[in-house]
Amino acid sequence: MQFSAFSPRRLIGVGLVVLSLAGLAAAVTAPAASAAAKAASAHPSRWHVRTVLRESADEQIVTQVVDPRAGADYALVPRLATPAGPVGPYRLQRTDLATGAVRTGPEFTVTSLTLADGYLWVSGDAPAGRNRASLLVYQLNPATLAVIRSRQLRRKVLYGDIVTVTAGPGHTIWVGFLGRMLRIDTRTGATMAAITLPRGAFDGGAAVDFAGRYLYVAAQGGPAYGGDVFEYGAGSGRLLASNSHHPLQGPCDGCAALTAVPGGVWASLRTGTEGHSVLFSQRGLGSVPLSGSIFGWDMAQAATTVYGGGALWLATGGFAGAIGCIAPNTGVIRHQTTLAQLKDTSGELLAVNASAHEIYALGTNGVIAITPPRSCWA
Repeated sequence: MQFSAFSPRRLIGVGLVVLSLAGLAAAVTAPAASAAAKAASAHPSRWHVRTVLRESADEQIVTQVVDPRAGADYALVPRLATPAGPVGPYRLQRTDLATGAVRTGPEFTVTSLTLADGYLWVSGDAPAGRNRASLLVYQLNPATLAVIRSRQLRRKVLYGDIVTVTAGPGHTIWVGFLGRMLRIDTRTGATMAAITLPRGAFDGGAAVDFAGRYLYVAAQGGPAYGGDVFEYGAGSGRLLASNSHHPLQGPCDGCAALTAVPGGVWASLRTGTEGHSVLFSQRGLGSVPLSGSIFGWDMAQAATTVYGGGALWLATGGFAGAIGCIAPNTGVIRHQTTLAQLKDTSGELLAVNASAHEIYALGTNGVIAITPPRSCWA
């Protein structure tokens, strides 16, 4: 499917990272923790928004990511859009955000798209018979969209099993599936290290800190370990700590979305009618008391967190359309507001462009660039 520079496009769902991301939450309900934060939140006009890529609902894109350095948007577009939803296979396409020029790539039967270590990764469960699937991951050149190599992670699994991909130290990535984590060399495809989660646990989210020293894995699926976050050496895969003393409680048994920050990791999950974000310290994964602010979500489908420019960013779609910048190690809300462009959307945050002081997100008419107040940046 080809699009001109003025062709409208719109995303209906984003895979992770991330952020499988995975859905997070719904609204920042707590007030700012200081008089300065309260004064800043009284000036929502300081948050500026511009549309960088118009998208239509008719496209029913299943996954997309933005690379600020390349100035490009990558999306998986279904072959057929129907009232019941998108129908694969899904065509990969790259859109230049400055010119609108589109390059089309190969088709895939899997639907997760990730940027890691300078490559595109397409992964997920591909149909392999009645109620069965194969878990696959593809490595692609982000400029040409050519497939560099592919790997079958597991054959004949239940349809609906997930694959997570996150950048590792050096020229590696970590790939998670069915309670396993593999560290893979992005230059050769060789497996450098492997992790097996405790019996009955399956990875529900993963993140590596920016220094490439610590790998965090959220576990789900087992009554003994379902609410745990595990910390491993990002190079060796050696277990360093778990949060069994502060388990994550929720209907999906700990399937939290993780965002690594210097000195720790934020874990976010829905607990039924509301959700929570919890900060764990890197040393021992102890729960960090938040400085005067509480993170809670209420009456929304999802929210996302990303880290960049010295801040944790939280945004939510749905009715609220809220967004805030947060001190990553204390939880203090530096600034928060609501944006009309985030309302009645998924509110997904796609990337942080710290050098340009912009946040890419999904808005009502496509991909938007948000310029927060200067007080947000560290």
